Amino acid sequence: MGKIKVAFATGIHNEFGYKGMLPWQGHPHQDKDFTAFKEFTKGCVVVMGKHTFASLPFRLPTRINVVLGSENLVAKNGDVADVYFNKPKDLNLKQWLHSLSDWYKKDVVVIGGANLVNETLAFADGVLYTRFHYRKGYEHDVSMPLLPKYIGSPYRFEQYGENETFMDITYYKRG
Repeated sequence: MGKIKVAFATGIHNEFGYKGMLPWQGHPHQDKDFTAFKEFTKGCVVVMGKHTFASLPFRLPTRINVVLGSENLVAKNGDVADVYFNKPKDLNLKQWLHSLSDWYKKDVVVIGGANLVNETLAFADGVLYTRFHYRKGYEHDVSMPLLPKYIGSPYRFEQYGENETFMDITYYKRG
């Protein structure tokens, strides 16, 4: 059985999204987050909600893109996902993600939206969490719910920048 992982980012005040984009667009160290995300998710099944997929510039290459939502959703360039799944209300998320992992024989990484990420954090085997620091906070219309107290043990930490606009990337594992 493959691993269930989560990759996400927030601002220091739990900012998660703004008008279908990342609130920290243009942050001087955003490329470091993109590189870490790409490496963490490469070759995996990435699972996301419909708004997350619609906010992407294109379908994520070298990954199987699974969207919880209707089939008429496309990325900004018109790309379609590999799989669309209409999530029933009584879905056991943990069981379903493990089924995806078994089916594709790959790790599964949940990448958004905020509620899907938060629900998966309770049982994820690994987490990539980036925090963008800006003292004033970022304008946002989506906030991340408060994170569970335990999302695993940190095993790697990276920090980029200093003063008012820096970011940190922390990798966690459970077990």
